[in-house]
Amino acid sequence: MGQRVQGEASGPAFELPGLLSALRCGALVVMTIPRPPRSDRFFQNYLDLAPEGDVLDLLEHQGAALASQVSAWSDGELSTRYAPGKWTAKEVLGHLADGERIFAYRLLWLARGGGDNLPSFEEDDFVATAQFDRLSPAELANELATVRRSTLSLLRTLPQLDWQATASVGGNPMTLSTIPWLMVGHERHHLQVLAQRYGLALPPDLP
Repeated sequence: MGQRVQGEASGPAFELPGLLSALRCGALVVMTIPRPPRSDRFFQNYLDLAPEGDVLDLLEHQGAALASQVSAWSDGELSTRYAPGKWTAKEVLGHLADGERIFAYRLLWLARGGGDNLPSFEEDDFVATAQFDRLSPAELANELATVRRSTLSLLRTLPQLDWQATASVGGNPMTLSTIPWLMVGHERHHLQVLAQRYGLALPPDLP
């Protein structure tokens, strides 16, 4: 399994607060996370949206760019629905934070040898009880940045792992290597929805 050395790099225009500063004291050796096998077909639509590259770099750049953009949108823009009964844009963004927390828990569970048979979650129920519409754009931006910072900290401090380790999630097999790439693709899917159906402008270089 390959390794790379994480050195200093210039960050995006919007820098996540304290992003990985403790991890960047000197050179940190972290694993290269391989793209998952196409056998994870239940999640393939999301995985196909993840661009090529180093998934840790993709997660970092995507997180910083999105947090910057969310803070620039108005409350009115984020309070819209593209059709009756659909989520508001705020609820879409809140779902991204919820989803990443759950993906990160699955990653932690598998990485720590927690076993098989993790539950799925009902996203509509989560959104209905979260009341994301009460949050301001700045609060949503901070929420997304905080969650992504935690995800990156977890990934960059993992020991050597068997990235092909598999668990059942809601009755569907998921390999450990799927999860970081799924985070990128899942977020990209919903950002495409925000652009295409809600008419929200996105940064052209957003992964």
